Amino acid sequence: MTASASVESQKRKKKGTTSSVGIRHLQEVRNAGKKDHLLSSNTTRKYDSTIVRCRAWLKVLVEGGKESLSDDLDAQPDIDKAEFAKAFDDIPNQYSSEGLGLYIVAKCLTDDNKESTATGAHAAFAKLWDQV
Repeated sequence: MTASASVESQKRKKKGTTSSVGIRHLQEVRNAGKKDHLLSSNTTRKYDSTIVRCRAWLKVLVEGGKESLSDDLDAQPDIDKAEFAKAFDDIPNQYSSEGLGLYIVAKCLTDDNKESTATGAHAAFAKLWDQV
């Protein structure tokens, strides 16, 4: 056996031993792997920034300020304003699809953004909510 074959053999043996690794470590590696390999880093960055913008828009919508529909929400007895404010949380609720639809209408039909704004928002939340 040559020296390089011996080194190669040791690498294979070392690589295959996971018996001393704990569950928590494996979960961390799995989560990091999902983040690194599920989507490209550029796509992940764009989705993350889209979610931040959508959440900021929803906050203004619910709490008041520019483009506020806060008074409209107060006038809707069938809408729980506190739950509507959580529409873009990591775990979706009964108002998530309505909130996303309103965001898309506001940005694409009212603000004249392009179709990619709607597609990006939809894809970002689809990815987020599929992971829960």
